[in-house]
Amino acid sequence: MSCLTPTVMREPLVDVVHSNAIMTSASKILEIDLVTMKPSDVEFTAEYSLKCNFDDKVHGLVAWWDSDFGRLSKKVVLSTSPYAKSTHWK
Repeated sequence: MSCLTPTVMREPLVDVVHSNAIMTSASKILEIDLVTMKPSDVEFTAEYSLKCNFDDKVHGLVAWWDSDFGRLSKKVVLSTSPYAKSTHWK
């Protein structure tokens, strides 16, 4: 994805994407434990593949993250996924 860096860093778009606008499968590219991670853990490469579910043009790449606070007495998951309720993260 390094080929995207010049454009994405010049004009990043942060917006809400509804789940009905997603036209491919999802692919997890990284999972880290913020409690035990090392700073170098965020320097990574990952292979992934996506399966198109519709015959249409792709207009963007949607990325999101989930934070799982599973060590709390009442588990909480903060998600920015288009499949979850919108948050203030936009």
